[in-house]
Amino acid sequence: MTLAHDLPDHIVDTTDIRLSGTSMAAPVTAGSVALLLQAYPSLTPDQVKCVLVNTERAYTGQADTAGAIDLVAAFNRAAQGRVGSANQNLTPSGSLVTGVANLLAAW
Repeated sequence: MTLAHDLPDHIVDTTDIRLSGTSMAAPVTAGSVALLLQAYPSLTPDQVKCVLVNTERAYTGQADTAGAIDLVAAFNRAAQGRVGSANQNLTPSGSLVTGVANLLAAW
């Protein structure tokens, strides 16, 4: 059986099927990041995030503000050197900072 057969109400168009959750998003994102880093190994995690966030696209039947990864657009942006910083002007959570400090202190 195929997903399209089992979940016909999830078919978006002739090339896409809509699924949700981290079990769907994680492997797509991980694969996309791996391909970007293979082509552009000097990218930092922050730059990879920036490229992906700034090239996402809307999709048919989009239920929320999360977009779909557009890997072609991401590669084009990275090739042009327009990587930027996704975490600029963000302050880490206090609990995260404390946790990392405690971890380093114990190490």
